[in-house]
Amino acid sequence: MGKPGTAVAVVKTSTLPEQKARRRRLKTDALALAADIIFRYWRDLMGRDPARTILTVDRERKIIRALTENGVNVSEILYALDGASLDNWTMGRAERSTKAYDDLESILMNRGRIEKFLLLVPERGDRHPFLDNGNGA
Repeated sequence: MGKPGTAVAVVKTSTLPEQKARRRRLKTDALALAADIIFRYWRDLMGRDPARTILTVDRERKIIRALTENGVNVSEILYALDGASLDNWTMGRAERSTKAYDDLESILMNRGRIEKFLLLVPERGDRHPFLDNGNGA
């Protein structure tokens, strides 16, 4: 102990498992926030009713999978959604199209589709403008 009349502070350091659990929670929270941003952008871009169109577990999983495949680049996914909105077949505007394939699950089906839609938006910045309008970090 210390000398009489001196205070002793005990600082508890977190254990390695606690640190890992905290990092895992932070990563999970960050991915959930990114998924929400992407979902809201898709919903508004595709003209879905905000009162009836919700972020389901399946939609969130699909977004998070796409994010983990691209190094958590939210802007890239937003630009892919822009590209999908320009694609006549995806939007159901093609002459032989019988319906739109503009659901989030179809657009983010796999990395190849995302890359295809990115090609439709050749002039992309590093950061999507949607993120600069108070819609994301």
